[in-house]
Amino acid sequence: MPSNKDIYISANIVIQQHQEDALYHAAWELFKFVDAENIDGAIVWGQIFRTIIELQNTDGDIIH
Repeated sequence: MPSNKDIYISANIVIQQHQEDALYHAAWELFKFVDAENIDGAIVWGQIFRTIIELQNTDGDIIH
């Protein structure tokens, strides 16, 4: 499994590449891995998805 730093870097890359569609892209990737029954890939994309939510949170609230 990738480190937290790797997840953070990956989330930032997805945001840079897809901008306002970054969350949708991460969700799409997550569902592709779920559909393929690739649990490890789904876990990684789930972590990236959650990190994108945290990074794009602009109202100052802490997301749990």
